[in-house]
Amino acid sequence: QPGVKNYRRANWIIHTMSMDPEDVYNAYGQELPASDVDSQDALETQILREMGMVTGNPTVTVKELWELPSRRHPKGRFITWTRERVLQRLDFPYAHRMLPFAQIGHSPVPGTAHYSSGTKIARPLNMELNSYHNQKLDHRKRYSDGKWFVDSTMDLNEDPDDSGGQILKGDTRGGLLPPPVQIPGMPWIESGDGEWIEGAMDNAVGVHAASRGEAPGRVDSATGIESLQEGDRGRLSEVEGTLIIATARVFGQILSLAQQFVSEEVLVPLYSTNGAQFVHAFKTSQFPKDPIVKVTMGGGLPKNKAARRQEIIAMYSAGLFGPAGD
Repeated sequence: QPGVKNYRRANWIIHTMSMDPEDVYNAYGQELPASDVDSQDALETQILREMGMVTGNPTVTVKELWELPSRRHPKGRFITWTRERVLQRLDFPYAHRMLPFAQIGHSPVPGTAHYSSGTKIARPLNMELNSYHNQKLDHRKRYSDGKWFVDSTMDLNEDPDDSGGQILKGDTRGGLLPPPVQIPGMPWIESGDGEWIEGAMDNAVGVHAASRGEAPGRVDSATGIESLQEGDRGRLSEVEGTLIIATARVFGQILSLAQQFVSEEVLVPLYSTNGAQFVHAFKTSQFPKDPIVKVTMGGGLPKNKAARRQEIIAMYSAGLFGPAGD
């Protein structure tokens, strides 16, 4: 939806997908005209072939409009269509009144509801880094052994080449001609571009020295490194935050859909802590009307060992585990 800076504030979303015309007929009972079938794009076909997804079957672009209830459309809308015809037109089907989508983002694009993948940002940098390494290797191959300078009038037993450790022998006409001279190879001028490109790649994907356990400056203790890792989240914090929200949103919708469409008793096989199997029976009527799912990644304790140890000692000292000394 244009102008929306967060997908959770969107009132409608259009979902586009490619389907086999036969699948469209089985799902909607409509025979599509030939004009609806997508033309074969050579580049797209090549990409799909490399991904192992080329089936040879024709495809048709199918779009879905999910629109929440509003003043203009009190019951909401769910419309499915192709290029030439509408396949389905219904009211918004879900009681939870949320768009059935979740978004996990890496690098937010300012002013929009879109994200840019860290891989997309890092790929051109990685290509540049590979090119830099190839240039360095090619330079070493070409200039590491140096070059021979030989007077054009000298009669050599063998022609010079680029092989390593070559020994040139020939007639200098009693010393009148200068002997062969080896010119040292040109050293690679290190500009630091490799480290600069690698740093840009790390920044693109949110990985830094502290993330890899490397200690910058004078930080040499395990506690110091762990503290740096605790604060070094960078772009990965956006992934973690959106993943938590997306997980909570999806499981909340699952509970709501189960309450809406599953009325009979459900049996779920479970396992106890000692491995014994038992069956738990429940009814969706037991679910709250508006379920709220809260997701926590990891545990309630801090991430690094030093902070966890300190918090456990503080909890023990406060008597949370029973009287001190027991």
